[in-house]
Amino acid sequence: DDLRRRLADDRRCFGFFHPALPEEPLIFVEVALTYEIASNIAPLIDPAGEVGDPYAADTAVFYSINNALAGLRGISFGNFLLKQVLNELADELPQLKRFVTLSPVPRLADGLRALFAGEVPDWPTGRIDEILEDCREALAEASSETSPIAAVQQLLADRRCADPALAMPLTRLALLYIAAMRNGPGVCCDRVAAFHLANGAILERINVGADLSPKGQAQSYGIMVNYRYDPEQVVANHEAFVQDARIVMSRALQREYDKHLAGRH
Repeated sequence: DDLRRRLADDRRCFGFFHPALPEEPLIFVEVALTYEIASNIAPLIDPAGEVGDPYAADTAVFYSINNALAGLRGISFGNFLLKQVLNELADELPQLKRFVTLSPVPRLADGLRALFAGEVPDWPTGRIDEILEDCREALAEASSETSPIAAVQQLLADRRCADPALAMPLTRLALLYIAAMRNGPGVCCDRVAAFHLANGAILERINVGADLSPKGQAQSYGIMVNYRYDPEQVVANHEAFVQDARIVMSRALQREYDKHLAGRH
């Protein structure tokens, strides 16, 4: 049932092959054709989900990009395949208006735990409390803590990733992790973000409660991210990221970044 759903009429699956291994894909990309930008992985992978009309869809959602061979893990072929997939989808389904991903943030939980423990020099815990100050009241009501950072930690420890009180704090902390924390000059902490941003994508939206599976909560507190590919902006976005270490974001995320994160580190 799972395989049948992944190959249904409102799905597309693309593989990248090499002549030396003609029967086995090196990497494959799975795409859902939807009526809006997906914010939750569960409906996309539900074997019993309703099959939509691909010719009525306005959005292509890249929800799985995987190296098929264990020996090739860590080697990225995805950029070659994504560009071909974008072109093929646009040719087959010219009504599509948006090309987006629904991507994991594999080490977000580790990154935030380091942040909470004061192990990130540029972002001391006192500064994190300042960033979350406007969330203090809602967090205090949902927990037994008065400090925003302590309240967030308590709610996460209680596995309340989808608690409404965490929606804005987690969005802001994930934005900090993706767009402001660095492993080195211009180097994103998140390898998935680095991959898509280097390919010219826009950081479109952060989705809280998007993957509440045990794995999703363990690795990213349930957060997934939409990266949007605009064919007309891909080259400029790529150059901004690679040459200037500048991340192009949606207006909503840029406002959030400018108001709460810019100039604070």
